[in-house]
Amino acid sequence: FQAEDGIRDYKVTGVQTCALPISLIEAAATGLPIIATPTGIAPKIIDKNIGVLSNDFSTEELAKSIEKMIVTYQNFDSSYIRESVLSKFGSEIFSKTLFEHYHALLE
Repeated sequence: FQAEDGIRDYKVTGVQTCALPISLIEAAATGLPIIATPTGIAPKIIDKNIGVLSNDFSTEELAKSIEKMIVTYQNFDSSYIRESVLSKFGSEIFSKTLFEHYHALLE
């Protein structure tokens, strides 16, 4: 989302089923704060420093989350968001995890 004044950029997603919401990881990797519903691993990605997690899947709760983002937007640090997500889902971490799972399957 980009506000008319161009200063409030953030990612909003309201999906109900998605185990690994890649678009959230991609947006956070660019430093964008996130607004999302509690689906898949979204609750593990989003904390109060990364964005706003909706309480449920209703449009009312998603609207409340957007309102909260608008009010608290200035508190988000894009550098922190980026580093936090890359430390959990960056290419080195992903490769290491994939390698570990592969070896565990071979044993």
